[in-house]
Amino acid sequence: MTRTPIEDMPRQLVASIRQNYKKYFLGGLFFIFILVLLRLVITYLTTGVVTINTDTGNVVRITKLGKTDTIVDTIGKTSKRLSSGSYALIVSSRLGGTGQLITVKARSHKTLSVNPADPLAPESVMPLDTSSIVVGAAQMYYINNSDNLLYGVDKTGVPKVVNADTELNKVIWRNISYGVAVSRDNETLYSVTDGTLSQINTPFASKTPVQFSFNNNTLVITDGKRAYKQIAGSSFSEVHLPKIDSSNPLANIESVGDSSFFVVQNKNSSGSDEEDAKYIIFDNNGVQTASLEVPTISYQWSPDNKYFALTSGGLTTIYTSLLKSDAVLPSSNTANASWLNNHVVLYSVGRDLMSYDLNTAQAIKLTSADSLITSITPTEDSSGVYVGSERRLSSDTTHSLQRINLSNKQAPAYAYTLGVFFPATTKTSCHLGYINFTQPIITMTGSTESACTASAIAELQQDQLPTAAFGLLYFPIGEHQE
Repeated sequence: MTRTPIEDMPRQLVASIRQNYKKYFLGGLFFIFILVLLRLVITYLTTGVVTINTDTGNVVRITKLGKTDTIVDTIGKTSKRLSSGSYALIVSSRLGGTGQLITVKARSHKTLSVNPADPLAPESVMPLDTSSIVVGAAQMYYINNSDNLLYGVDKTGVPKVVNADTELNKVIWRNISYGVAVSRDNETLYSVTDGTLSQINTPFASKTPVQFSFNNNTLVITDGKRAYKQIAGSSFSEVHLPKIDSSNPLANIESVGDSSFFVVQNKNSSGSDEEDAKYIIFDNNGVQTASLEVPTISYQWSPDNKYFALTSGGLTTIYTSLLKSDAVLPSSNTANASWLNNHVVLYSVGRDLMSYDLNTAQAIKLTSADSLITSITPTEDSSGVYVGSERRLSSDTTHSLQRINLSNKQAPAYAYTLGVFFPATTKTSCHLGYINFTQPIITMTGSTESACTASAIAELQQDQLPTAAFGLLYFPIGEHQE
């Protein structure tokens, strides 16, 4: 029996479909291959490879600069292809950490060997909320924020109030021998010369709130509209200002070399800590040479006035004196930037004390304070740094001041543990504190000196601290600075 053309049609249709399917399948595979190849080429042209060599057990984290999401979070040696751009690299060990800014270039392979150094141990200095600290070889001054008075501590290690009748807001120090202070109401300026306060007469009317800066041996003051400068104790002379928006008051003016640097802060209605600020560099004739606008929490110039560190949005950027960005610290949530010298800036990330070197572009974790860091003050000779910290509890807030010796000089073991045992209140209702500047002293406040002395000795013995190494200092109730 012969097949008719109609009977052959299904067979022919199936064959045709099979043939077309094979052709389209192969074509689809080829198209996918081209897409994959194109993606590989684009990836190669727009990315680079970073290899981090580090000890086994170290944690490696890489974050896109300005972002919070971690791109790399692994342990030990790692290699990763990243899109071109700037990244923050943090390598942490069990004890310490280090970080640096890395720039990834397309079609490149960068290899880095990074291992953190062991952190420095912080010494306990005093359990106080302090500010405006300056530290010399055997002298220290600070404002006790509980009473707003300026105190000095000499080689005896005993704190003494400079002027019990004058509450201060802050002091800007040139060195341990001289500084300029402002009263708590910001209406009166004082010079602080070898521990003596003397009022500075200004061109403004009395009871006028002023902002001031003291840099380059030049005092500059402003009432928000006008500005005056005083060089090395001479008479005040008016500063020639550039044309500015008169609706925004001058927040501060600072002498920088042969020019002046000032900040205009707009009112911030968002309620955050940041202010919309405009920075202008201008010469002595009031001619503007550079400007910058950025939300700001704080800024600080380097000692040679060639750079300043500006903190904004949780990032700290280093700018040149021409207001050009030079570097960004490779950490988020930075605060309390303070210059150790002309090329190293110290800063905090939470309770971690960090340093960043402009010459090497490397960040190093120096140590961790006992709680959130609130202030950073290098010593005059840059051999150490004093760190203020704050711990907020449900019912109370405690403060402490710690010292980090950057020269790795070891202190007695008890110097690192004083903050663990003190302050304390004994069964005899004696309050025991400590001051550890040139020598350790246990401070005592209570009804009688004899009862507090016995309690202090018993507490030292109980904590297994060498009683012979400590001095004892009694303050009647109401007289002790704590």
